[in-house]
Amino acid sequence: MSLESKWLIAAVVFVVIEIIPPATHFAALALSVGALAAAIAATFSTISWLPWAVFAVVSVVLMPIFIPLAKFLFSKNHEIPVGPAAGERALVIETIAAGAPGVVKINKDEWRARSAGDETLEKDQWVEIDRVEGMDVIVRKIPT
Repeated sequence: MSLESKWLIAAVVFVVIEIIPPATHFAALALSVGALAAAIAATFSTISWLPWAVFAVVSVVLMPIFIPLAKFLFSKNHEIPVGPAAGERALVIETIAAGAPGVVKINKDEWRARSAGDETLEKDQWVEIDRVEGMDVIVRKIPT
């Protein structure tokens, strides 16, 4: 069996280790890429230590990249602001009739809006966001 084949087998073994639980946070994947690079080095070089050096360098370089990436991808605490929050103020730029949508401006964004009650909200009136339902904001008059 050639040296290149052994490195390719090692690359496959590292991928299998990465797939089988518990998660290794892409550490085995970094080793797999290192083994693949070592197989390429073994193919084009007759220097016996070169594949080992390539394996070590590529694996060490990729670990600090892959492990934080895996922790970010697999963490469940991604807080992504997707829109306005309840209690924010918005300016009506297209009248919102009872039961019909209109448009409000929140910061610099325009949102389709509906009234929280049965009241009509006129253009240029400031309103408060009650909640977000899908792609619509539900607004109400600001209490005085």
